[in-house]
Amino acid sequence: MCTVLPSVGCASPYVEGFVHDVDGNPLEGARIVLWRSRVRDQATTDAEGHYTLSTSYYSRSCTVYVFYDDPGTGGYDFLPSARSYGDLGDVDGLENFTLHPAATVELQGQLRPVEFSSEVSEYAFSVVDPVYGALLRYGDCALIYGPSRGSLVSVLDLPHSAIAVPAGSAFMIRVSPPYEVERGWMWSSIMSDYGVRDDFPEFDIVEDGGFVLGEGEVLTLDIGKYCLGNDLGKVEALSERMEENLTRFESEGFYTASQRHQLRASRELAESSRIQMSQEMYDDAYVDLKEAWLKLENINIKMEGLLTEAAFSVNVLVVFLALTSYALSTLLIDADVGKSILTGVFYAPMLAFLYYVYPGCRAVTLDWFTAVSVASLLAILIVTRFRPEALNRIRSGGIGLLDAVVSVSSIAKRNLRRRKIRSGLTLVTLLALTMSFVALTSMSTNYGLIYTSLDDRTPGIDGLILRNPSYDPKADYVEKGGGEEGGDRVWSMIDAGNFRPVTDSTVEWVLRRDDVEEVTLKAESLPSINSYFRAGAARINGVIGVQTGKERLLEALDDCVVEGAPLRDDGTCLVHVSLITGNITQVGGYITLSDRATTPFRSSPTARSGYPVHRLEVVGAFDDGILDVRDADGGDLLPQKQETTAYRSTTFVEAVSCLPQEVVITTLNSSMALGDVQVSRLGIELSGTVDSEVIGKPLARDGVPHVGEVDRLPVRYPDPKLPGK
Repeated sequence: MCTVLPSVGCASPYVEGFVHDVDGNPLEGARIVLWRSRVRDQATTDAEGHYTLSTSYYSRSCTVYVFYDDPGTGGYDFLPSARSYGDLGDVDGLENFTLHPAATVELQGQLRPVEFSSEVSEYAFSVVDPVYGALLRYGDCALIYGPSRGSLVSVLDLPHSAIAVPAGSAFMIRVSPPYEVERGWMWSSIMSDYGVRDDFPEFDIVEDGGFVLGEGEVLTLDIGKYCLGNDLGKVEALSERMEENLTRFESEGFYTASQRHQLRASRELAESSRIQMSQEMYDDAYVDLKEAWLKLENINIKMEGLLTEAAFSVNVLVVFLALTSYALSTLLIDADVGKSILTGVFYAPMLAFLYYVYPGCRAVTLDWFTAVSVASLLAILIVTRFRPEALNRIRSGGIGLLDAVVSVSSIAKRNLRRRKIRSGLTLVTLLALTMSFVALTSMSTNYGLIYTSLDDRTPGIDGLILRNPSYDPKADYVEKGGGEEGGDRVWSMIDAGNFRPVTDSTVEWVLRRDDVEEVTLKAESLPSINSYFRAGAARINGVIGVQTGKERLLEALDDCVVEGAPLRDDGTCLVHVSLITGNITQVGGYITLSDRATTPFRSSPTARSGYPVHRLEVVGAFDDGILDVRDADGGDLLPQKQETTAYRSTTFVEAVSCLPQEVVITTLNSSMALGDVQVSRLGIELSGTVDSEVIGKPLARDGVPHVGEVDRLPVRYPDPKLPGK
């Protein structure tokens, strides 16, 4: 084995070289990283800029990255560099690197494209030539940053929002989905199929033909500003496309008054967003632009639905006209051949009238319309001419269907010939009613964004309550395994009553706003059949976690304490007074709660040994007055549990509120230590001058699972002065 620099034909277990700046000065402390899917080895240069890197493992098809930054200066000092190798062990001679001076761009704000319901979590920042649009590279190092796998952030462990850019050269920053720059079209397609790709149209951050920064200079940019500018262009382009579509629909006879109203409202919101962007009111601009996008998406969805329904109605009407033509010919002629000819005579002009008058015919091609028309007529003639016995098999009261139709037709024929004027007026009335029905059903409905203003439940508070909706409260329950009570079982159930927790990203977004005075979290346990605690007949099925230093309901909770002290410290709890009088526990004692996320289902207390438990000191007891305590939006304070209900051979799971004696109240930190406790409510206290809608609407829209199908927002406004509809 060679331990010195290799000569020709001799592979070395390491490679070495020097790192200098453009003036030839050695860089001490530069990082050398051997990368092949992940970091395989790394080294640091000495005072002479010398490094030694092992090539014992994963030396084939690898890349060596070099980066240096003086921690005593602000921003980046040098651009990273890299060199790719087919086999690092075959390197002959020193591998030296020269690092070029850099400047720094710090990106602030959030990347929230209007087509997304929440902030984008993965994206890439590429440093690009503003003239040719080419990605800038230094050696084999592409300047790609951002929270994306394979970017320089993951390779060199750099901050997500700080970008090293070339000093003294023009550049711009391209924001794009991560898989577009990492693996190419094939990987992008695979990730899209599995639904894990944050896909949005890329856009450029650029001004005046490109940015030019001096060595060591730091530039701070708001990514939200440029994202909004790109989104405004998308909204305006979509608005123009919707205008063209509506004009075409109206020219073909469709009723689009509701969509026209939504389009006008969308354009007004887009213009309002443009004005707010010019005033650097980016959060307000995002609210209006998001609502404008939702209205346009709603128009698109409704028009697609209108086309689908119109195409289906054409098929139904064609069959109806074929039946009508045959019925008319039956009333006038008895001979089969003449009846078939007369059916075609009636059928052809009615089809022509339908095709040129009915707007739904524009939703199908002429070939399809012709094929359905011919097939419908032939099917009716064949069934009635050659298989009449098939109709007579359908009997009612001993009379076949065909015989009944013939008898009724004979009576109708005589009445029509006897009362010609009345028959004509009746047919005209039926035709008018039919066309009126078609006209009314062709009118579309406007489904917009609706939010509700609630009565003031908590005087003196101006703010918002965010509470995400629950799942379906009732679902099938099936036992998959067997065994005695307390034994191991396998159960399968739908999470009845489970709520969607408030996410950390939502809390962080609210906390970043200057107009938010205070944020209060309330946590509660997810509904479950399993219990936290069992002792005799006593059960603990629910847990509530409150922030004792912030919670506005704390005074009401203190009023319910009838024994001991109120709740204040982590590691303590309040229980119902029945647990004290029943000698289950006592004030100053402890209660042990099982971790339901890991404990076997419905296991006995003795079977729970070895699984996580949480001991809480009982500092006080509350009474049934807890039932009268309501949240700021009037919601129940007590959490829910699951109960089973048997009906015949099926057992159902139903979510119901816990009884007061089944609940433990503790601090937020103590409750979150339990495995299945989540934040269920976010209270947002605002400053006196802020408009609640600015925060409320984007929060609500970010919680909507299907864009364009929003009927009610999960945000409730306790301030009665807030306008709403």
